[in-house]
Amino acid sequence: MSAFSPPWKDIDDTRPGTPYVVDSDGWGWFALFIVIAIPFLAIAGVVVGFSALICAHPIVSLLCYVVLTFVIGGAFYARAAIRHRICGVIATVLTMAPLGMGVALYAIPYVMLEGSFSAIIDWVLVAALLFGMTFFIFAICNLLKNGRTHLVIAIIFLVFACFLITGMISSEADVVNWESIRNLYGF
Repeated sequence: MSAFSPPWKDIDDTRPGTPYVVDSDGWGWFALFIVIAIPFLAIAGVVVGFSALICAHPIVSLLCYVVLTFVIGGAFYARAAIRHRICGVIATVLTMAPLGMGVALYAIPYVMLEGSFSAIIDWVLVAALLFGMTFFIFAICNLLKNGRTHLVIAIIFLVFACFLITGMISSEADVVNWESIRNLYGF
């Protein structure tokens, strides 16, 4: 009677013509599954709570996000070796805009309207994809040390992200559409 014996072993040992009887081997796999599922359930709870908070206070959330992007831009372009700082701060806001747009226009409405674990995974994947692209652009612009170049890259990224977000909304038109987004945020 082992906790981690192969769960299919008792099926293989059943003689033909005899009834299959479940034994108590393999119960450890179920316990391990429960322990592994706890962090995923915690992440799901945080995502749903965060999404509900954003939906309840969309204007305050937008203002906080814009102020945060200006603070990050000011900190990023505060070094002496960087040229065109004002363009760089504006570029920082434009670089971080797709992350906020993707989460606010697609991921949060999808989680709030669909309400499934798949929607939560989609939220995490969309946010991770856009965060990774944003981080990559900041890494490149950190090497370039030029605000104008960052501004051009940010505009290209913003246009690409707008097409990506519009495509994601169109792909889930039965759940997330512009009307449902407007109703969800109360506009």
